Amino acid sequence: MNDAPAVPAVTEEPKVKADRPKVAKQPKPVAKKSVKKAPVKKVKAAKQPARKKATKKVKGSKAASKRRAFPYITVAKLWARGKTIESIARSIGRFEKSADDPLHSMRCFLHRMHSVGYVNGTGKRVKLPHRVKKSTLAASRKAGRKAAA
Repeated sequence: MNDAPAVPAVTEEPKVKADRPKVAKQPKPVAKKSVKKAPVKKVKAAKQPARKKATKKVKGSKAASKRRAFPYITVAKLWARGKTIESIARSIGRFEKSADDPLHSMRCFLHRMHSVGYVNGTGKRVKLPHRVKKSTLAASRKAGRKAAA
């Protein structure tokens, strides 16, 4: 059989911590938590009363219709094509049949577009050109002033 001498199994003894010198434990550094400060409330000036939204009641119905934005660019294009005030008003839905002056609001908008101007598609304020000579405009202004005096 085997001529080698039998070697007894070696068992390791657990290491004893007593070999090390005792050192006082130091606490591990802890990450500081960010403390959120309470938001500072801004003091507002005296509150203005809320403005009423522009609404227009329609006769015969209880529901109020909302304000519609005026289509300045569409009106300018129709004006450039030579359309009449009435045809422009009908095409954009501003012709008021039951009113004493069905084109009043349309003329007011045209007057504002001529004098103050409107914002075109590129974001520039431009004035609507008149379709008559400047001399005719001057004559009509002069006649209006004379009639008012």
